[in-house]
Formats: sequence, structure tokens, C-alpha cells
Amino acid sequence: MKIRVLSSIISLAVAIVLASSLVLLAQTGQQDGAGKTKSVEPAPKRNISGTWVKKPGDPSLSSIHSLTGVGRGPGFVDMPPLTPWGQAKFDANKPGYGVHQQPEGNDPDLRCMPAGVPRLIWGVGELIQLPDKVVQILGGTWRMIATDGRPLKVDPPELRYDSGWMGVSVGHWEDDYTFVVESAGFNDKTWISEEGIPHSDEMKLEERYTRVDHDTLLFNATIDDPKTFKTLYKVTPATLKLRPSGVRVANFCNPEAEALFQERIRSQAIKAPDEDGNIH
Repeated sequence: MKIRVLSSIISLAVAIVLASSLVLLAQTGQQDGAGKTKSVEPAPKRNISGTWVKKPGDPSLSSIHSLTGVGRGPGFVDMPPLTPWGQAKFDANKPGYGVHQQPEGNDPDLRCMPAGVPRLIWGVGELIQLPDKVVQILGGTWRMIATDGRPLKVDPPELRYDSGWMGVSVGHWEDDYTFVVESAGFNDKTWISEEGIPHSDEMKLEERYTRVDHDTLLFNATIDDPKTFKTLYKVTPATLKLRPSGVRVANFCNPEAEALFQERIRSQAIKAPDEDGNIH
């Protein structure tokens, strides 16, 4: 009888330990394909600070390996219909990359002009929250997003000098996990993407950052530019992953590097081969 009681006690203890272990596992992580435990920590409230990169294989990545999230594939099938003004701007743009690339390009970014917003946002980069603003580090530049409750107010186009490259941005929390950014006040000298998609100085941009869990941030963007597009431009959502913090390497535009790439790659591509198939 004592043995049976002892056995029952041991069985109950094992069951309790096993149940506790399962609960702990559910709270701290789950098994991935390699059998390793990955974090599924809950998202912190009203916090999107960190360095964020696109998840490999994300559908917002272009079929031509563009990092912009727009203009994917031959024919730019996801781009809204262009107005006559927008079509003329698009035809005049000569990108150095993508399905629309041309050997002698006029990409402002490749000439070391500011790439601007929203083009720089597609890579996201690092977000730093301060008491009255969010600072977003984008490659070799940054922008500030006011979070002090001020309304979005911009100067008329003729008064937009240096600020027109990055526009004016204000942000607010829609709920504990979604941060919304509204921007306007851009000039029309930058491109939406490296594929040469244009925009006007009437463009308005809305970004939505939703923190799903500790390591995951969903990014959505809508471009409202009736001078360029006949409908709203709803960019394909991107899934971003938190990257471990570390020292950032400075990234500066170097005209010499672009000139060498032009000389060694693009210019060679338009040369006719000789009778032996060689390009000199």
C-alpha cells in the first residue's frame, strides 16, 4: 500500500514538473526547424527603438533584389497608374539598377544628392525614441519625427530649401503597439525608389509601424500624391526583425566609387564585342 501511495506521489510530482516546463517553454520561446528555442517575448508597449532589418524572403523584397519594396518585377505591376505629369517624370528618370536601368543614369542618389524620403525608409535602419521625438537613422543620414503633439505643418514649395529633401514628419501612437508617422513638405527632386519611380512636391506619406512581438515589427506605407499617381500607392507591407545592437559603421556617399562602377560595369555593358566576343 505504501509503495502504491509513493508511486502515485512520484507520478503526480513528475506531471507537475512536466506541466510547469511546458508553460515555461510557451512563455519563453518555441522550437524552430533546427530544434533551437527562439524568443517569442511579448512586444513592449509604445516602444519601437532598435535596429530593424527586413526579414529574409519577405515579399516586399523585389524580384530584382531591390530593397525598396516598390516597383517589383517587369512592368512595375504594383505601381498605380501615372498621371501625364507622373509619366513624363518617370520617362525622364534613368535608374542605374532594376528592370528599368540604363547605362547612363541620372539617379540623384548615385550622384551623391540626398536620397530623401520615402526611398531611404525602405531599409528602415535604426529607430531611437526620445521624450519629444523619434530619430530615424537612415544609411548615412537621419530624420526627426516630432512626437510632442504638434500638427503637421509645412512651408509652401517655393520656401522648401534643404528641408525639402527629407520633408517634415510628425508621429503619434495609435495604440500601445502601432506608431503612425505622417510626412509632407517634400521637394520633387528625389525618387520613391531606385527603379526611378517619381513623386511630386505634393506627396504625402503615411507610415505605420506595428510591433507584433519583441523581435518583429510590421511596416506599412501609403503614398498620397495625386499629381503623380491616379490612385493611392499602397506599398507592400514588410516584416522587420530586430537586430542585436552594435556599433554602426558610418556610410558616406562617395562620388568616386559611383564613377568607377559606371566606368567598369555600366559603360562596358553597352560596348559591342569584337569578332572574338571580347569587349575592350
